Amino acid sequence: NHSSIDSIFSRSERTPVLSHGNGVVLSPDSKLLYVTRSDGGLNVLSATNGELVWAYTPEPNANAWKITCTSQVYFGENHNVGQFLVYAIVDQAPQETDLDSQSRIVAISIP
Repeated sequence: NHSSIDSIFSRSERTPVLSHGNGVVLSPDSKLLYVTRSDGGLNVLSATNGELVWAYTPEPNANAWKITCTSQVYFGENHNVGQFLVYAIVDQAPQETDLDSQSRIVAISIP
């Protein structure tokens, strides 16, 4: 019976906002939510109460470049680095230049 479903938590993001394509992914141990942000950052929230546990914000490729993200988060494990996550970001060149945007893969060790 769907009428008895209760919300566990609801968290509002002010800025930067989430946009179409941003990922909200449950960690392999089901304790954390990994949320990619439209500015290329990553928020890690408690899966039980929505509190921010930690956040990561990548540095732009160069001055005046803007980072965007519409990526999901993927988890992996490697005997050299242990558990890690990856997601993609795009470095957008300033409009007044002839430079092309560049994409990057961000890999972060899971603490």
